[in-house]
Amino acid sequence: YLTADVPGGSCGRCGNGDGVRLRPTFAMPTGDFEFIVSGEELLRVANDGTGTMGSVWLSMFAGGVTQIGVGIVGDYLNGSHQAGHGIVIVSQIGNATTYPFGYPARSLVLGQYNTFQFRIRRVGSAVFVAYKVAADATWTEAAISSAFPAAALTSPVITIGAGDSGGTTANSRFKARLDFVTLTGN
Repeated sequence: YLTADVPGGSCGRCGNGDGVRLRPTFAMPTGDFEFIVSGEELLRVANDGTGTMGSVWLSMFAGGVTQIGVGIVGDYLNGSHQAGHGIVIVSQIGNATTYPFGYPARSLVLGQYNTFQFRIRRVGSAVFVAYKVAADATWTEAAISSAFPAAALTSPVITIGAGDSGGTTANSRFKARLDFVTLTGN
């Protein structure tokens, strides 16, 4: 297990300035692969009454701003200042950002902690991003646009971060545990 305990401090929506980034050091398969991260949210605290932006992400980048990812974002305040907690799947290709299942992809219960699994896989030239939470029996999966350069996938990045939903003071804390990371492929 790996447990990360992250104090908040920077704008959660401006990138994870306060957090942990893990980059596996193995070479990614050149053919089909499946990369899975499994873990659990353990703690979210908002010290000043605003929403915490605690999050766990599995992402892959293909140079520049081109990326795909899936994450769980806990007890956040979105741009309309509404509270939320949910799963987000994002595809950013050049300057175009899309959310294949909307934002969030799935709403979760505010204040509740969740177990989760995230997956990014490639089959031929197609790339898929998926998640499962709690007792889901099957994956909820989205195919990523063919404009994503599947052949150029680099190693995945796992990010555990906390932010303060838009300000610049240390107002939140987020803690998560990673149970396992698996890579299968050829």
